[in-house]
Amino acid sequence: MKALCIIGSPRKKGCTEKIVSAMAKGMSEKGIETKIIFISDLNIKYCIGCMKCLSTQRCVLSDDVGGLMNELMDSDIILVASPSYWGDITGQLKVFIDRNTPYGKSCDNGSCVPPNKVGIAVALRAGESKDENQHILGTLNNYYRHLNIRPIDSYTVEGVTEREDLKEEHIQAAYELGLRVPLLI
Repeated sequence: MKALCIIGSPRKKGCTEKIVSAMAKGMSEKGIETKIIFISDLNIKYCIGCMKCLSTQRCVLSDDVGGLMNELMDSDIILVASPSYWGDITGQLKVFIDRNTPYGKSCDNGSCVPPNKVGIAVALRAGESKDENQHILGTLNNYYRHLNIRPIDSYTVEGVTEREDLKEEHIQAAYELGLRVPLLI
């Protein structure tokens, strides 16, 4: 079993990476092969809205999206994590999601993502309210539904800006979610 963990934060060694790494560690300990990818490490062009992908299920642009989608197609578990940027996912992650149109239900042939994939949505924010994180989880779960990926769980952390803001209970809860993933599938 394989898990692909996509980090939407452009900030390496930040809170989002620490939480995702704890989840990945838990999954690894349960025998799940995990891979962590930072969206910001990839060359992803903006969608140009040409709509050709709706009939061809291929994007006219050439960049790293195809390779990342191959990783997604080859994985059983998709975990996407984003910090809150003005109450929403990061711009880098939004650009990637926009470029997933050729793979989604809106295409003439329907979703080309193999069945039985599951998704986990993760959101972090500096403020104390959960409202923004709930919006982010909604965005990520909507992404999963468009690709026929079944959401199985989510995780949020509020009140964190720097790694040292993360409490041991945040990291432990993320790790324990990783351990539970096989039971949720």
